[in-house]
Amino acid sequence: TLNVQDSVTITGYLDETSYRAEIAKTDLAIQLRKVTRGETSAAIFDCLVAGVPTIVNQVGAFRELPTDVVKHIPHPPDKTMIAKSLEELWSDVVGRKKLGASAAIYAARSHSPDLVAEQVFSAVEELYSRHGNFAAQCLPAAAKRFSHQLNSDLDLLSRLADAAWKNADCVSRHKSIFLDVSGLVNAERITGIER
Repeated sequence: TLNVQDSVTITGYLDETSYRAEIAKTDLAIQLRKVTRGETSAAIFDCLVAGVPTIVNQVGAFRELPTDVVKHIPHPPDKTMIAKSLEELWSDVVGRKKLGASAAIYAARSHSPDLVAEQVFSAVEELYSRHGNFAAQCLPAAAKRFSHQLNSDLDLLSRLADAAWKNADCVSRHKSIFLDVSGLVNAERITGIER
């Protein structure tokens, strides 16, 4: 009824190469969500990384994106608002290019894989430093979870022991005294000490 069949292509699912090729030739993107479960959109970040100017509605994680990185429209948007936003951004070539450039810079600075990995690493290390017995709690849980395998898989047992050794400094921040009782266990002196 809209007579746009000659200018609209519905691609359906695309493999990774074709998907990246489509994004590379995109002049303007729009991503609208009706509801959210707290997730973010990989498609939006693919557009930001590629420097594609993008319109989003104000729902969920989209609200967190800076206004100089994406064009925000209210939620829920109506068709008039969507059309107006598309027309405004399309007709403003300079503004559109500036938005795309800001998007690429933002993605590189705030969402690069190296930065995210560093933030995850820091969070884990901070957790260990605040909770010295965290590893001590997790190691027995891991041993219990894999107990059916540990008896028959000496390699798994060896790897678990190796992990415990490497993380030994995280097991406890409290002073401890360790006693070697192997001599008592192996000897039968019948003194009650063994018990």
